[in-house]
Order: sequence, then C-alpha cells, then structure tokens
Amino acid sequence: MDFAFDDEDYGGEINGFPVLSKTRKVYEKYKDVFFMYQLYRPDKLKERSLWIPEFKAPTERYYNFIHPTATICRSAKMGYGNAIQAGTVVGSNAVMGNHNTFNSMCLLGHDTHIGNNNFFAAHSLIGSNLRMGNYVFMGLNSALNNKLEIRKISSL
Repeated sequence: MDFAFDDEDYGGEINGFPVLSKTRKVYEKYKDVFFMYQLYRPDKLKERSLWIPEFKAPTERYYNFIHPTATICRSAKMGYGNAIQAGTVVGSNAVMGNHNTFNSMCLLGHDTHIGNNNFFAAHSLIGSNLRMGNYVFMGLNSALNNKLEIRKISSL
C-alpha cells in the first residue's frame, strides 16, 4: 500500500496519497516505516536538522534515496538518510555521514570524507581527499579544490 505522512494542515491527502499520521507520531504508530529527510531550506540547515531526533526513530530507519541515474562507486560508504539526486557521482572510497542532500549533477571526489546534514545545490563539485564537517551549504555551481578542510557550519 502507498501512503504519505505529514501534518494534518494538508488535509486528508497529498497528491492522492492518504495522510495517516502527523510526522512526529509516525514511528509510534508504524514501527516498520522508513523515513527520508531532505532539507529544503539551506538557511535553516542546523535548525531543521535538530528536528530529526524528535521523530524518535532509530538512525537505521532512515532511507538512503539514490536516483537511478546517480553513480555510486562500490568502495564508497554512506550513513543513513542521504538523498542522492539525478546524475550525481560519488567517487571511490568517499565517505559520507547521515542526512546529506546532493541535488542534481553533483560530484563527490574520491577519498573525500563529509560529515552530517550537509546540503549540496545542483552542480556542486567537491574535490578529492577533502574533509568536510557538518551543516555545510554549497550553493549552485560551487566547486572545492582537492585536499581542503571545510569546517562545520559553513556556506560556500
């Protein structure tokens, strides 16, 4: 069965899918559900990320969405709740934490490590052997060279 969860403010359905519960009550009612978190307001990156624990769902219940046209190298490792959109490439030995959003046509270079709750707008290019903290926003068409360290709570 297909269904959606969201606040009742949307009424009884969203695009033809029934609203069965408030978002924060989902895990209490449906223990076998998977969640997907994707940021939609980069200016609220840290604030919105703090909502995640309110769902009271185990980290492993967050689904990694990988678009069919994305390319993820076999040696890459990722945590939970990441969204990898169309045409994105994740290089060999890349490591990403949880709840990162890669919009269309991004590149995550080989041997790069990124933290949690980062947002990459379309066509972001992240060089190889780079280290990145948490809550980093990369704007449209941004590029980072190799072997850099980007600290947490940065906007590029």
